[in-house]
Amino acid sequence: MSDSLSNRGLPLITRGALVLAAFATALAFSIILPNLPSRIAAVSGFDDPATISRHTGFMTAAYTAAIFVSAPYLGRISDGWGRRPVLVLGLAGFSTSLMLFELTSDLLLLYTARALAGVSAAAITPVALATVGDWSPDDGWRARRFAWIGAATMIGFMVGPLLGGTLSIQSSKQAPPLFWPIVLALVSACVIARTVPVSKRPSSSHANAYALRGADDQRTSKSLLVLAAIVAGSVAAFDVHLALSGNLGSSASGLTIGLMLAECSAVMLLAQILVFSPLVPPKATRWLIAPALGMLGLALALASAATTAAVLALGVGAIATAAGIAAPIITYWTSLIAGEHQGEDLGRWIAVTSLGQAVGSAAAGLLLSHGLSNAMFAIASALALAGMIIAAWLAKRLA
Repeated sequence: MSDSLSNRGLPLITRGALVLAAFATALAFSIILPNLPSRIAAVSGFDDPATISRHTGFMTAAYTAAIFVSAPYLGRISDGWGRRPVLVLGLAGFSTSLMLFELTSDLLLLYTARALAGVSAAAITPVALATVGDWSPDDGWRARRFAWIGAATMIGFMVGPLLGGTLSIQSSKQAPPLFWPIVLALVSACVIARTVPVSKRPSSSHANAYALRGADDQRTSKSLLVLAAIVAGSVAAFDVHLALSGNLGSSASGLTIGLMLAECSAVMLLAQILVFSPLVPPKATRWLIAPALGMLGLALALASAATTAAVLALGVGAIATAAGIAAPIITYWTSLIAGEHQGEDLGRWIAVTSLGQAVGSAAAGLLLSHGLSNAMFAIASALALAGMIIAAWLAKRLA
């Protein structure tokens, strides 16, 4: 079986289960997040907006902190034990956390559910990517399968709010929206338990070619993590700005902002599909990171000067395009140079991405609350342009 997989990669049913697992994780997150304040109010009985907002922030932080702390360790465990048990336990834990979130009437258990969801999510997407990395017969195969998982995640983020909108209006005869990610996660767990190889690909495989040449130099991996944090933090900060940008004028109505958020997700999805299409040689993608970060910095500056919805929409499209190019390429090269440490390195990737999102969101909220939107954009633009310099150095080193 190992020789066959080495030549053709993972079977279609296994790849489908990994994609389904990533989709279920993103779907559940995007269902819960917009409805978290109302769920906290229903469970706790609080009616003070400030108190509900505080618990919403703390609960979101619990989810993010759980990913940040646990992802590298779970990745390392998957490097030793194998991918299958970590993926299955992660999906089972994730389903349990969603059931607990849906059924509990206790605020402490609600916190527990979100923390468990974070730990479980840390065992799903990065380990799914590591599984693809282990059994990639060539660079192009890895790139395209990474694109599938990335696309599934983006689609989950887009579909989730549509399902989540029924949380407050569902009838007793309707299945709650969280029923669907629970079912999808359990189905993918069953398929993964039967089809993911127990052992990893032999260390002499193609997957380790880059790692064997640069195993003594950790600066490349750390630089990729820095870039991942910059992209995630910049996009998260802008999303917070966009969500609160009703004060930009009548042209930025709630409907307009909602459409722009949908535009952001759709453009990022299309960008990463194109990046990992047969039109772009996988090894050439390293040269796209620096231009994408430069574009991100300039697009943030454009968005900061937006006074109409049309200009803001243009900035949204540019930011989404830049992030949609840079983020998946960074993930791809993180995997490519990881070698036998796929799980650990991709665990670090999702940890720093989550940290970047948390810091970017918190910093944007703080600056915007003091009317310092220009400062937020200036900081994000400066970080993106600094990342462009790092990426230019990395492109040569990755060669």
